[in-house]
Amino acid sequence: MTILLLSFQMVNTAKYFDYDDFDRKDLPKCQNQRSICGYMQMNSVGMNKIPICKCENNDCNLWWNIFDNKRIVKHGNDFYKFCGQRPKDLLPCHENEIAYISYGKTDLITGEKISDIQEMMCLCNDDYLLRTNKTMFEMNDTAYIYGTEQICQKAPRCNRKQFCLSITETADTTIERRHCRCSSGKYCPQDLRLAYEEIKEESGTIYNMRCV
Repeated sequence: MTILLLSFQMVNTAKYFDYDDFDRKDLPKCQNQRSICGYMQMNSVGMNKIPICKCENNDCNLWWNIFDNKRIVKHGNDFYKFCGQRPKDLLPCHENEIAYISYGKTDLITGEKISDIQEMMCLCNDDYLLRTNKTMFEMNDTAYIYGTEQICQKAPRCNRKQFCLSITETADTTIERRHCRCSSGKYCPQDLRLAYEEIKEESGTIYNMRCV
């Protein structure tokens, strides 16, 4: 999102938005029943839904019952949906434990996603953050390969120069990602007009916020 990638690493949302996206041929297949097939965030602009991969012999439609704890895990305002039943061996994370991993492959010529695999390793508390711990990039003659590892970490106190929140806005989704918590007497704005920094990219705009 995203961060969900989800982020999470945040998944590349540029081409996965339509409500019938799970029927699209360019959506990669999920690896197994433990795979995260979709991500949703409830934030100041409403519901934002991003499909990640297509499950085999099961649906992963965008119209979720977010209170369905059989296939959905909640972390703060983020919701992750599994292809199968929520794994029974998912336990609460210890601080700095690896909580989420994602890796995938993209065709260099066509830009098509060959694979996009995201898995949850443990359950991170709502008041903790998923923070990127490791990032991997490789490239061969035919494909671009990436991977990220996120840990569950208590939200640190923001310093004066630190962004408390990043908001990524595209034509179809708005994804928010927290980085730290503001000190007493300050708050982290969500109004885009109060953005400290604005970065325009091909797929959308990133708004970085500081405590005010």
